[in-house]
Amino acid sequence: MTMKSILILEPSGAVNINPNLTAIVRCLCAHDFYVDIMTSRRQYAQTVVCANSSLLLCISGAYAENLTVYRQLQDRYDLVIGVDQAIVAASFIAEKMSAPLAFISYEILFADEVGTDFKIAEMEACRKVSFAISQDPVRGYLVSREYGIPLERVLCIPVADSGLGEVERMHFLRTHFRIPEDRKIAVFAGAVSGKSMIDELLEAQADWPDEWVLVVHSYAGIPAAVVRRFGRRHDLSRVYFSDMKLDSIDELLRAIASADLGICFFKPTLQTRYEGKNMLFIGLSSGKFPLYLKAGLPVIINEVGAMSDLVRQHALGRVAGNVAEITPAFLATIDVEAMRRRCREVYARQFDFDVHAAGLLAAVDACLGGVGTPATGIDPADIERQIGEINRLSEWFNAAASARNSRYYRAGESMFHLGALASSLYATAKPLLKRALRRDGGDFISRFNADLIRFYGS
Repeated sequence: MTMKSILILEPSGAVNINPNLTAIVRCLCAHDFYVDIMTSRRQYAQTVVCANSSLLLCISGAYAENLTVYRQLQDRYDLVIGVDQAIVAASFIAEKMSAPLAFISYEILFADEVGTDFKIAEMEACRKVSFAISQDPVRGYLVSREYGIPLERVLCIPVADSGLGEVERMHFLRTHFRIPEDRKIAVFAGAVSGKSMIDELLEAQADWPDEWVLVVHSYAGIPAAVVRRFGRRHDLSRVYFSDMKLDSIDELLRAIASADLGICFFKPTLQTRYEGKNMLFIGLSSGKFPLYLKAGLPVIINEVGAMSDLVRQHALGRVAGNVAEITPAFLATIDVEAMRRRCREVYARQFDFDVHAAGLLAAVDACLGGVGTPATGIDPADIERQIGEINRLSEWFNAAASARNSRYYRAGESMFHLGALASSLYATAKPLLKRALRRDGGDFISRFNADLIRFYGS
């Protein structure tokens, strides 16, 4: 039997470090699909995900150079999937091939932040999708509302990979950084930027007990100039900035499993189109949170809704109102060994991609004319609760945005502890977002779409 083929357009280039996307590709390939992934070339390692898949790397805006890559694409695909803004090119290609279309949303653009004109092409494309993937009911509801996709077509799959397995606790970090045996290791994995509150964390760790050290790792690397800047602001005597080249989720998992605690903070900064409401309603769209759980690491997290609720409900670590709350007394309340088992159990029940794979395969089968049950989407009976959650978080965000230049914001206070402040979101936020849009205008994602449409339209 001839294998059916699927084309995935992923514009960011972050295929190998996206645990959900790699799990999706592996799942499809394991069920007799061939998957081509077209993505942007990056400076970090990019490799084929698994057998029966290929990774096609293009340089956005370099159409002539990309022709060799584009010509490796098949003349006909059975399904075309667009990731985030690449849904525009995916829709065009799917229509040319008379193939069904699907949408994966990792980042939500909100019309009241970026303007309807900015996202009209995505909204038009999303009207044609057979199914869409978001991460949780709240984000799924927002994807439905913001892109005009019927709610019953939205699947909820958290950003996590497949399989729990036995994660062996080695001394990876301790050996690499020559950390003494009597020290406990807290790990920060992710973007070294304002949205992850890294400055506030580096300020707070100076007061931690001597038994704790902090390892900071970013998949994109940490430039020496950034480390020097942090050094001028903070005491870094117990901070290790990672120089490790971890090119896959599996490698990152092995590294962080040798730590004792995971740090997971989020803050809507309004600095880019992705750092407003998309960050506010982060839900279960963070990849590092389930990775910490899978590794058996208790988590310190701020108040961000679904993830902090899980930490509190299942005693998976501690929820902090702000980074400054991570004091010696706060750290002393975390029983690392007692929490490890619960972290892995919650991962296995709620995050493991294998729990959600059947829903994805049924949706793919249904849109290809098979006998699979179509995506049932989000339970309509749960909508009122979701709307209530959205309204609650929005009230906090309004207050936080109006307090952007206040001492609270600069001190890194949790976005969700500012509700008493007078609020007017768009008086403050819209000028910032407009500047962010001008800065992002004509970016590589737009060129990624334009070049593919040009190729398939010629």
